[in-house]
Amino acid sequence: MARTLVPEQIADALGRAVALASDLREAAPEAADRLTNSVVRPLRDALAKGTTGEPADSRPEVGGPVERVIALAKRLTELRAGENPPWPVVEAAAAAQDVALQLAPDRDRPGAMQTDMAELQRELPSGITVAPDGPYLVTNAADVRTYLGQPIETRPQLALCRCGGSARKPFCDGTHAAIGFSGAKDPDRVPDRRDVHDGAEITVLDNRGICAHSGYCTDRLAAAFHAGGEPFVTPDGAPPDAIIRAVRDCPSGALSFAVDGREERDYVDQARTPAIEVSLDGPYRITGGITLTDESGSSVERAEGASLEHYSLCRCGQSQNKPFCSGRHWYVGFKDPPRATAEESTDEEQAVDLPGVDEPVYFDEHVKSLFRSRDRDAMTWAFDLWSYDDVAANADGILQRVRAGTMPCDAAWPAEKVDVFARWVDSGTPQSAQRPTATLAPTTSQEPTTSQEPIGGRLGNLVKLRSDSPGGDRPLVIEHREPLIYMLCSAAELEHALMCEYLFAAFTLKRSVDEGLTAEQLAAVERWRQVLLLVAKQEMLHLAINCNLVNSLGASPHLSRPNLPQPAKHYPPGVILTLLPFGETALRHFIYLERPAGMDFDDAEGLAAYEGAAPVMGEDEIAPHLQEFATVGHLYRAIEDGFRHLADKLGEENLFVAPASGQVSGDLFGWPQLQPVTSVDGVVRAIETIVEQGEGPQGDWRNAHFGHFLKVLDEYLAMMDANPGLEVARPVLPALVRPPESGAQAELITDPRTAAIADLGNVAYEVLLQLLYRLLCHVDESDAQMKTLSDVAVGLMFDAIEPIGDILTTLPVGPEHPGRTAGPSFELFYQPDYLLPHREAAWRIMAEHLADAAQLCQVHGAAEPRLLPVADALNRHAEELRAHAR
Repeated sequence: MARTLVPEQIADALGRAVALASDLREAAPEAADRLTNSVVRPLRDALAKGTTGEPADSRPEVGGPVERVIALAKRLTELRAGENPPWPVVEAAAAAQDVALQLAPDRDRPGAMQTDMAELQRELPSGITVAPDGPYLVTNAADVRTYLGQPIETRPQLALCRCGGSARKPFCDGTHAAIGFSGAKDPDRVPDRRDVHDGAEITVLDNRGICAHSGYCTDRLAAAFHAGGEPFVTPDGAPPDAIIRAVRDCPSGALSFAVDGREERDYVDQARTPAIEVSLDGPYRITGGITLTDESGSSVERAEGASLEHYSLCRCGQSQNKPFCSGRHWYVGFKDPPRATAEESTDEEQAVDLPGVDEPVYFDEHVKSLFRSRDRDAMTWAFDLWSYDDVAANADGILQRVRAGTMPCDAAWPAEKVDVFARWVDSGTPQSAQRPTATLAPTTSQEPTTSQEPIGGRLGNLVKLRSDSPGGDRPLVIEHREPLIYMLCSAAELEHALMCEYLFAAFTLKRSVDEGLTAEQLAAVERWRQVLLLVAKQEMLHLAINCNLVNSLGASPHLSRPNLPQPAKHYPPGVILTLLPFGETALRHFIYLERPAGMDFDDAEGLAAYEGAAPVMGEDEIAPHLQEFATVGHLYRAIEDGFRHLADKLGEENLFVAPASGQVSGDLFGWPQLQPVTSVDGVVRAIETIVEQGEGPQGDWRNAHFGHFLKVLDEYLAMMDANPGLEVARPVLPALVRPPESGAQAELITDPRTAAIADLGNVAYEVLLQLLYRLLCHVDESDAQMKTLSDVAVGLMFDAIEPIGDILTTLPVGPEHPGRTAGPSFELFYQPDYLLPHREAAWRIMAEHLADAAQLCQVHGAAEPRLLPVADALNRHAEELRAHAR
């Protein structure tokens, strides 16, 4: 049992500390100052409190200064572990532990000595004590981290700076005593009052009195949270799911929400491991329900409605609501110690092999390594710095920030690194020297994942992904399995067609300064191409996710679609899917197709984009007899609702009848978002990926397809204004090899050689779909054969479809259209699932098709030598299929 402290014990420790500070003054002046300011001073304060009890055994001083410091740290830890030690003793123990571990030989850090001290206070509960006019005394904290997520070396007992003046931030160095810091609240602080903001479906609860002004709500969801505005919250400005994310992300605990009059505090307060984050130039952010007590051991009084699971503690010393943060750090200009430059960093990750001045710069070889793991961790909320797609899509913004020195957060880049990144952007953001820049297939680079906990029960019935918007999309009713499968197949056809539209537009862009572009213009054109290819790749991911959703219901994946152009009567009124060369018409069409449902039209930027968007209209639009959907998001919301309804009606075990082993995972393509679907939670995650990549989370469409296309349109129009008459695309006329079966009007390729090469592209495209069908059905192929199918599919994209598409945009359509060139038509001759299900037979037929196409390439290669490498690639892929067919 712990004994009560007596003055003699504290006096004994004080005497040792005074003697040690004197002995270390010359050899270790910094340690001597720490002992004086953070051990001697609080022990003297403790003696002034007049503790009582039985005296302890005295212990003679032995050894040199380091051994004596270690002995003092252990002795103070023993006293700290006693019954009800005065808080100055706890502060002294924290400083003594830190000095001891600083001075101890490397072999003892952080090993046996720290373990011994941790054992001495093992039975103490973890928590934070707010010392009067002093530091935060943190006991047995397992997870203290920087704002970048990097762990901070801890001690069993910590004293964290609260006054803002420590030279050893975040640790206390005793400055609070020297400056006369006061921990009192300001009587003029924002009142402790909980406001209720009612919406149609959700109520937001907010206490401005404990807001830390981190901006997580106002910056990320300005449609609902209004900085400096009244009312502060308009819950109907965004869907409930977006509101809930913002509430849960609030680090101060000021926000909560209610549904049907009942507060959902249990959902707002997440089940997290206790942790303390030292934010940049801001407060300590506490999560995981770490207890907060005063010097007497009583819980610190909280504001009305405040969270006990997460809260923010003042670190600048200027809060009006101490110990909690009130956002004053923004106004007083509180800063952490100056950041080192990357040149001064000792982090091993800084060893980067930069390309020479005249060498080309590629993402995989050069740019990716510029970003350390901590940089990546710090930006995962926005995008993945190790993903080519994400960095290429955000390249201009990243370049602006690294030039300004505001990114990365902890170490401004030296000029050489900034120059490398700028050269990469100026050259069109090429991905790899080993692979062509234009990407038609998934790469192995990791894409950002969306972390979304399943929302169940009564709350889950309300909060559906991208819930009903203020625009009032009509609800689609799905009562049975068959209509749900049908709607999924409609969505698959739409994703498939959109992918072809975006690829076609990308292929039509010019590729060289020899085509009448300056180097600067070509760099912009190449950047636009990369955006189109990124979006096309994500549409391919969406199609694969869709196939898993269909598969989970016991149906076959749907990879077929009507040939383009497709009249509006097949889809809802106002929508026609067609191939368009790059230009203003195509971009406005893409913006219309990807427009967010229920977009906040008070946003001037979004309003301008929406008013400028226009679908490609048909002359004889006929209202479809199918249920109509207004946007892609509207369709997928209905599909999710259908899954939820049928799961409630049939039970998950009866709805998801297909095994996970019969679905495909993203390992083969580098798509972590592609996972087997076996539950409603899996459906929610899958559909969230599709909708957020397409439209973006409500109020944050700028990094989604809609935002990408809007940015490209703005840049394109600016270039056209500055260069009247400039053509950035080749003179491509969308044309088919044969008339469409739908009867729609379409131009035809009449030049025989061009038509033959277009059909070569169609054959490669058809075999690609057959390969994907075998992959997505996952019938009876082994893991090795699945890998072969994946490799050949990716190879076809790079080795056949892409080069043939590029060749076609330079070949004549026919004499009826002088000066106009063709493009890939993506025509389907048969359903891609027409092959027999027998594996060996299917593989042999696919190999046969590729070999026949290779022979035709060689025939036409005499007149068009650019086809000869395609012939070699097709033969190679055919042989690969034959070799692994059995």
